[in-house]
Amino acid sequence: MNQIIKNLNQIGKDYIDDSFKFIKKEGLLYVICGNADSLSDTKNTRKNTNKIVKALKWLELFWIYIEINFVYSEIKKNVKSKNKIQFPKIFFSLSIFQGPEEIMDKHQVFRAEWDNNNDETDYHPQPHWHFHYCNEFISEFEDDTHNEFDQEETNILDFNKFHFAMNGQWAVSKKDVHRITTEDELVNWFSGIIKHIKKELEYLKKRHKL
Repeated sequence: MNQIIKNLNQIGKDYIDDSFKFIKKEGLLYVICGNADSLSDTKNTRKNTNKIVKALKWLELFWIYIEINFVYSEIKKNVKSKNKIQFPKIFFSLSIFQGPEEIMDKHQVFRAEWDNNNDETDYHPQPHWHFHYCNEFISEFEDDTHNEFDQEETNILDFNKFHFAMNGQWAVSKKDVHRITTEDELVNWFSGIIKHIKKELEYLKKRHKL
């Protein structure tokens, strides 16, 4: 566990901020942290909750929040296992925000998640993206048409609950549900997704001359 966090911290320092680190909260939940003057409160929408979290400034224009939760399943006493070291379920969530430091309701742009349920009944693609831009559209649409249309007739859906597959290997006839089975898989994926998001955010900044 400590080695995983150490490796993830180094990646964060290399690509996000020199002060980047994960701190342990309740249980085995780790959340992003950094210099106090680089952190700002914001509301993180996830799993039907709006929790106030501290996001870290990134690329002068964005805010990033990450949490990782390690969950160990209970081992039945009457079941003999050759593996003395149990590999945990790992739940990873990363959110990108935009907005001024002093504003609590920063705009949550998207989330990148990997829920490692180790459950055959899990049909959502893993890992996956969630996009939040539709929230503002739905809110504006409902305000503009409240007196003209019935909500059921408009068929406006909340797509922030849509799981956009990040690693759907359909082209080679494979699934879109993947599990984290080794420490290296998590570390390599974290490195790749941070590099990818940084590259695209820098592209947007350059494109819009920000």
